[in-house]
Amino acid sequence: MRVRPFFWLCLALACVGVLSVALLRPAIIPAKLQVQISEESLVANHAALIHLHLTDTQGLPINQAQVTPSAQMPDMQMEPVSSRVAPLGSGQYAIHMYLTMAGTWEITFQTQADGFSPLTYVLHVKVTKDTQTSSISSLYPPPQQVRT
Repeated sequence: MRVRPFFWLCLALACVGVLSVALLRPAIIPAKLQVQISEESLVANHAALIHLHLTDTQGLPINQAQVTPSAQMPDMQMEPVSSRVAPLGSGQYAIHMYLTMAGTWEITFQTQADGFSPLTYVLHVKVTKDTQTSSISSLYPPPQQVRT
């Protein structure tokens, strides 16, 4: 039994197509995000200082990531909160955020870096009027990988 050249050509094109897709499609690697807040910085009408540490699954720092913070009070309609992100190197980022009112805040961090899957991290904090009683109330959900 003899196989016609047309079928050999189809097989070769199919193999080249599959290999091309496998080589050209970028691999998306998961990342880890750790958030640290000093409790003294969670005071109403003061700038809160939040530290983020972004690493890959092996613990190597991820630099040059885009970090987008946002904050809102879950029970209120509010204007966007002003924030500033400063890369510190070695996967560290400092976020200065001005929280205007005392109460429970939901702070969301979205990160994106080339070659890594985007992350969304939600932190619930309690902001007080004075420095004596500020605290982090809860941290949930755990870091999530958002797939696009």
